[in-house]
Amino acid sequence: MARLRHAVSVFVLSLLFLAPSLLFAQGDNSKNQRVLASAEKRNLVIERSLDYCEKQKQVNGSQKEVNSSIDRYSRQHKSKDIINKEKSRSKIIELAVAYAFAVQGQQTFEVVLDGYKISELKYPQRGQMVTYNGEIHLTPRFSIGGKYGNSIFKNTTCTDSDWFLGYIGPDLVYIPDVWLQSNLENKAKVEIYDLNFYYRLVNLSRGREEQFYGFDSDLSKYSLPEDLDSLSFDIFFGYQRQKGRYGMSEGVWRLIYWTPVDIPIDGVDSFYKVDYQGPRLGVRAEGSLGKLITTFSFAYAWLKTKGYGWWNLREYEFEQVGSNGYGLDFAIDLSYKLTPHLSAGIGFTYATLNQRKLKESGIQRIPSYYSFEDLDIIRNLDNVIYAPFVVLKGTW
Repeated sequence: MARLRHAVSVFVLSLLFLAPSLLFAQGDNSKNQRVLASAEKRNLVIERSLDYCEKQKQVNGSQKEVNSSIDRYSRQHKSKDIINKEKSRSKIIELAVAYAFAVQGQQTFEVVLDGYKISELKYPQRGQMVTYNGEIHLTPRFSIGGKYGNSIFKNTTCTDSDWFLGYIGPDLVYIPDVWLQSNLENKAKVEIYDLNFYYRLVNLSRGREEQFYGFDSDLSKYSLPEDLDSLSFDIFFGYQRQKGRYGMSEGVWRLIYWTPVDIPIDGVDSFYKVDYQGPRLGVRAEGSLGKLITTFSFAYAWLKTKGYGWWNLREYEFEQVGSNGYGLDFAIDLSYKLTPHLSAGIGFTYATLNQRKLKESGIQRIPSYYSFEDLDIIRNLDNVIYAPFVVLKGTW
């Protein structure tokens, strides 16, 4: 536009300087008048052209402002659309069934007196477990989920071992070798439950603007790794419970007074039940690349524990109560998306429950040399379950 103005100005000045020369050179008044008239017309045309250019400039400036306003309006509504889509996507139901096909683990019950372990029962846990998981996404940030699991354990052999702690003459003597031991057929059954409330801190996904749900609103700090298509991170709290029952029958003595024997124990029909439960706190992360999805979770629990047992040969019925126990569990799986709503995968899970210093009270119907009602005797419980598993997941 500046160049056009300059050219027009040069052209006008040239005409003004050339016009007198043309008039004096020709000496013809009428001709000179025509030249002047023509020059005036040119000036009028130039002025109109300049006015038109100025108006176009103003129009173009206004158009830019209009375009800028449209862009702002479009971005605002695009953000609202994204949020609305997130809200509509948040109402999702997730269901999963996991089959642990090679469960390993053990429930241990030990008795400690004056710092010495004097008795221990070991109940192996072998076989399979099936767990059912469900989760409902209430909002983009909040969801609620739960799990129920049931064992399909095979019969195993439990071991009951005792160590000698007693007086020999005036001295209290502890002998660290097992002096009395028996094997009993063990029929174990375990059930697990939990209920959790999830809060999504991070939700990164390619092509989406609403990415971070934490306390920092600056999304530019958080970028998705190049080798992932999505990444989410949750914290959760909830409540968990695990119940176990261990039935004993068909026993055989293996050691008596440190001497190996093989003597059947007739009439055994005893059981031990334990119930661990308490609040839990954990984290969960999930990442995807193409059709592959990896999920990891970890939780810590604060436990209270109750035990209940019946030793039929002694006719001893007892209860145990403990607090300040703890539990740890983690799971990881890798699944493949078969359809937009269905995936299948493999994984591994590990869980341990630990309870120290349970107090025991009971009723001894047959006289015995054991002081079963001595509440100062410490009872400790430990449970471990771990296994690989296959899983089928559905999302709607």
